[in-house]
Amino acid sequence: MSPTPVVPQEAPAHQAAASTRPCAPALAEPPVHLFANTPNATYTPPHDYNIGALPNGSAFKKDGLAYKTMAPIYDEKVTSKVYNQAMSTQVTLTQRKLLLLTPKVRSQVREATSARRTPPKDPNQVRTLYQDMELPYAIDDLDPSTLTVSSFTHIIHQPETPPLGSLVVPNCYEQYLSSLSPSQTPQPLVVAKESSALRSIIPLIDHQQLVECVIDPGSQVIAMSDGICNKLALIYDPEVVLNMQSANEEIDKSLSLTYNVPLLIGNITLYLQVHIICNPAYNMLFGQPFDILTTSVVKNFANKDQMITISNPNTRWKAMIPMVRQGPPRILYHDNSGFWDLRN
Repeated sequence: MSPTPVVPQEAPAHQAAASTRPCAPALAEPPVHLFANTPNATYTPPHDYNIGALPNGSAFKKDGLAYKTMAPIYDEKVTSKVYNQAMSTQVTLTQRKLLLLTPKVRSQVREATSARRTPPKDPNQVRTLYQDMELPYAIDDLDPSTLTVSSFTHIIHQPETPPLGSLVVPNCYEQYLSSLSPSQTPQPLVVAKESSALRSIIPLIDHQQLVECVIDPGSQVIAMSDGICNKLALIYDPEVVLNMQSANEEIDKSLSLTYNVPLLIGNITLYLQVHIICNPAYNMLFGQPFDILTTSVVKNFANKDQMITISNPNTRWKAMIPMVRQGPPRILYHDNSGFWDLRN
């Protein structure tokens, strides 16, 4: 065999260039920042919001008890045996134990043994009864043409026996009923009504508005609501403040005091010192100062009418004013005409 000649092959151009290119030197590591290893200071809210509870994990579990106090005679099996024996054994209970353990039996015994309030059977109690089908009439509802006898019941109870020689005044109507014969018809007993509406007058306040005013002799001041004061644009002194005490002992402070408010009733002009009250149940209230200034005299009638007579302390003129039934707080008249309306 003849040897095969080997011809050397040349490497590609790009491989030759790569093998002859010099290697780049290795880059040096950059310097480390001073706070590179500092932990992140950003606050992240916890996922578990159960405040005061220990997080889940074995590290926070409580350790078991180091020891347990137990008598040598203790046996759990004996406890179960005693329980089963007690449940199957008939037990005899006393009355005390039965009442302690049974609420229903206890309530029934309490109902049977508790004392109750019963009407007394006292011979000293005197009862006078005159029975009729009609109810008592008030004087406002009494019809003179159809007078009927009302039912009348009066109970006199003497808690103590009066001493010897005492004078006991009997009931007049009881004596009158006992003196009548069965054929006679007794006269009706007129009684007072349960309630009646207050009476008021309607004067002209500050030459602007007709305002309903309640007359109350039990009041020590003349009062006005703050709403009426603002509508009338009255000038008041905020330095004068009073503690107003009502009949039910509630104390409210007044807002201010306005001086010399003109009040026109008929041909009589009065000048009043008025206290301003916040949100009262009336528009204006005439108390004792109004009665003293006008020397008023009030006359009442059986048909619920009421008249008041007042006098002017400056001119000595007098006026008799019929009083109307008080309604809800209201302003009867308001002059909306302004300066330009009066010119036209």
